Amino acid sequence: MYKLYILAILWPIADAANKPNHLIVTWESFNCDVNHDLIGFYRCFIVEPAKTLLTSEVQYNRDFAKINASLALANIVYNTMIKNSNYPRKCPQLKGFYFYRNINLGENIPLFFPTGDFKAQLNFFMFDLTMINISVSGTATRK
Repeated sequence: MYKLYILAILWPIADAANKPNHLIVTWESFNCDVNHDLIGFYRCFIVEPAKTLLTSEVQYNRDFAKINASLALANIVYNTMIKNSNYPRKCPQLKGFYFYRNINLGENIPLFFPTGDFKAQLNFFMFDLTMINISVSGTATRK
């Protein structure tokens, strides 16, 4: 009985050690549509060859006073986007050129998210105006 009890405790620990601590997202498409009154230049692309990172560059034509990322998933995406960027961490966001390089959403998405193929659409608004519409598709896996 004593040996069985120890094995029952060690089994979940050994099993957890074999699981990855994040999802691996391989991107198939990354498209950006922008409101040209608000954004002058933009570029969105998948970083080759692994296709696990995204990069985006935008030129804002005006200042923005506030960012509202109140949903938990929106907050994860926002924090991942600004990790490797020159985007201001506090308001206001002044007009100018901003980059968001090597965005790796898989490292911050909770493990309860299912694996498989997916499509997602992110819309960034300023009041009732769409600033940018981002469409992505890819595959989420675990090692």
